Amino acid sequence: MVLVSQQSRCLFVSCQVTNQIFVLKDFIRGVAVFMHI
Repeated sequence: MVLVSQQSRCLFVSCQVTNQIFVLKDFIRGVAVFMHI
C-alpha cells in the first residue's frame, strides 16, 4: 500500500509539473504574440 501511494504521489507531482510547463509555454507564446503586435 505504501509503495502504491508513493508511486501515485510521484505520478501526481509529475503531472502537476507537466501541466505547469504547458501553462508556462502558452503564457510565453501569448506574451510573444502580444509583443509582436
